[in-house]
Amino acid sequence: MTKISTDISSLSLDVKTMKLDISKIKAAVKDTKKIRSTTMDFIATVPQLSKKYNYDIPFKTMVEFQTFNIHLLKKSDLKESVSIVLQSGLDPQMVISKSIISMLKMFLTKDVAIQCVAVRKLEDRVPIRDTPFLQCVTVVIKEHRLMANLETTDKDITSSLSTVLSNASQWHVPRKSLPENATKSTSPAQKSKVSKNTAASTASVQVVAIEPTAQKDK
Repeated sequence: MTKISTDISSLSLDVKTMKLDISKIKAAVKDTKKIRSTTMDFIATVPQLSKKYNYDIPFKTMVEFQTFNIHLLKKSDLKESVSIVLQSGLDPQMVISKSIISMLKMFLTKDVAIQCVAVRKLEDRVPIRDTPFLQCVTVVIKEHRLMANLETTDKDITSSLSTVLSNASQWHVPRKSLPENATKSTSPAQKSKVSKNTAASTASVQVVAIEPTAQKDK
């Protein structure tokens, strides 16, 4: 009986050990799933951001942009994702104005940008310097310029933002197309006419060039 009791106690201990091991395995699997989920949800581009949070970026209306700023105030994960995406807009030389214009173009269309000003409120324009989005822009620029040993003040950001927005009307201006007749092929008759005119012009230039020499010899 003593042996049976000992065997039962040993078996009970083994069962407890197995349960503990199973619990550890479950915890490890759970942690692995968390890591995998975090990796899969990592946001680094505008399309990824748009897909995850159901946005149409760049924003085409001021209402969309204002709603986005409200969401930034409430969602810390969105704010973190936006800050990561903005890093791809940093100028390689860390020029503030170039970084700002690149970042704004990632999130705003020209139609929205021309409705914005830096700080001074105008009748038909909205100041965006103190919006959550611009706060993200400011933090990203300051942090990376600091790593490059470059000092950045709030005044520097505001001044550059003002310059960028004042030129927003020039965003994405298409190149002027060539006149229609400039793209058409020239006919043989036209080529001959052009050749004759060119020859005549050359001869005229030569006469003008020689004439002063002849007068000098007299």
